[in-house]
Amino acid sequence: IVHRSLQLGVDIKFYGRQVQLTMIQHFFETVIRNESCPLMSVVSGCPGAGKSTSVNEVKSRFRGEDLLLIEVKFNKFSRPDSVLTSALNSIFANMVATSNASNALQSMKQRICDAFEYENELYDAIPQLLVFLQGGSFVSNSPPIFGGKKSNQLEFMLCRLIGAIASDEIPVVLYLDDLQWADQATLDLIGMLMLDPSITYFGILGCYRDNEVDKRHPLFGLLEAIRLNGAPLASIHVGPIERECVNSIVSDTLCLPPSLCLPLSTVVHRKTGGVILFVIRFLKTLNKEGSLVYSMTSRRWTWDLEKIKSKRVSKDVVIHTTLQMN
Repeated sequence: IVHRSLQLGVDIKFYGRQVQLTMIQHFFETVIRNESCPLMSVVSGCPGAGKSTSVNEVKSRFRGEDLLLIEVKFNKFSRPDSVLTSALNSIFANMVATSNASNALQSMKQRICDAFEYENELYDAIPQLLVFLQGGSFVSNSPPIFGGKKSNQLEFMLCRLIGAIASDEIPVVLYLDDLQWADQATLDLIGMLMLDPSITYFGILGCYRDNEVDKRHPLFGLLEAIRLNGAPLASIHVGPIERECVNSIVSDTLCLPPSLCLPLSTVVHRKTGGVILFVIRFLKTLNKEGSLVYSMTSRRWTWDLEKIKSKRVSKDVVIHTTLQMN
């Protein structure tokens, strides 16, 4: 027996996720050709299920001049109320840095100028927007916190700004990750955007942990309101993978027949609850601890099934994985 680190393929994270990947791709494709009202899709699931990983896999196919992706990730340990203006500020900073004088960006400038005149509050919130419009030098001002006395006015202006950015030349997707930690001002803005029929070629893609969003959560109320108003809202659930998928992961990783791997994968599935991130980490832990090793004698991977069966893990896989991710 020799120590050999277990090598897990890049595609392992997408086993059993083809339906979800297809639905996310369909969302992007629909936004690009959507001439009507805004679209929204929400991807839900427990921590470690592969929500963000699935979105990241699909959105990488759409990067470029054909689509503008505004990415916002909320954080449990930091104030969420400035992340949207910070993301927009970064978008305009990148436009300034690239010095791209394409017709699409020139048209965007004109639409923004037509929508706003001297909106000092907006330019204070997004200083790079003014630099972009004027073609000036870099401004290092940090965007202020989104919220406060003039929060409603700023929400309205941000709604108009996003509407002015999006067009058939540059469709826009606003990607909001970890929506369960979003602030009320951002949720209000999402509601305004989704109910504005004048905004076209625009979509919102959100990810959230459904184990942290119950009927009392503000996000739940927002999604219900959007549905009741008839706005296009699709739900994509990313749940635990089936035992057969876990068996495929084990079989492909160990380069052994599925029938031979079934006893091991059955235990792995039971111990991890089919949460894909925990499946991956559990296999790596078994390898590190010597319960899953490569045998030079038999020239294949071997394992101590009884030892693995007796291995103690957290009863609540979601809590365990959440602690690991946070």
